[in-house]
Amino acid sequence: MAAAQPAMAQSGSGGNDRVFIIGGGAAYRPEYKGADDYEVQPFPYFSVRYPISGMTLSLQGAALKLEVLASDTFSAGPLISYQQGRDDDITNPVVRQLSTIDGAVEGGGYLDFETPIGPGSFSAGVIALSDLSGVHEGYSVALNAGYRMPVTSKLSVGVGAEVKWADENYMQTYYGVDLPGAFASGLPSYAAEAGLEKAGVNVNLIYQLTERWGVGVFGGYDKLLDSAADSPIVVQEGSPDQYTGALAVFYRF
Repeated sequence: MAAAQPAMAQSGSGGNDRVFIIGGGAAYRPEYKGADDYEVQPFPYFSVRYPISGMTLSLQGAALKLEVLASDTFSAGPLISYQQGRDDDITNPVVRQLSTIDGAVEGGGYLDFETPIGPGSFSAGVIALSDLSGVHEGYSVALNAGYRMPVTSKLSVGVGAEVKWADENYMQTYYGVDLPGAFASGLPSYAAEAGLEKAGVNVNLIYQLTERWGVGVFGGYDKLLDSAADSPIVVQEGSPDQYTGALAVFYRF
């Protein structure tokens, strides 16, 4: 939903204005990375865009950005984000025997590019993140691109794609099976290597009910790759095909 939200945040306001959005809805997602069991969870949503001394601080879902460098087409700065873990109450009885994984706080930087093309705008970017919380002690780099255009005066649609690379520590944390885990679960031990974690596509719709109220719908598909796809967590107990979806209602102050 963070990818869909900016269209609503910018509607009716200048790029340097303060924007405050609150909302909530339901999210449909895998219980953990590589799972074929899904969960539906309610979630609150907050988004803030606040100019500070020539810079802009923005919160979109679980990502906090500080726009330090900005022009008509480029923006860049530091970023803090949150990475989903693996709880001990998951459905799969085999993977449940593996060690739990806490949610990870990650920090790094981003570079975004956006330019008008036709009736809409094309965007592309790169995000590099490193673990700040000692959960996976690794780092990742993601490349993304997308296009958003208005369909009517109230409805806009966006499509996007992303590919993500991660180092060995990251991949081993989420897709590896150590010897104690293999003994407890019956899965073969597995050492994951650095490589592409996933490639995916997504689509999102934003509908402005009024000047301040809006509804967002998001759907995405990710294909796990390389060591992630070869993990016994995925091959024997999960799936390389990962689907996500969300529906939320927003109010912009």
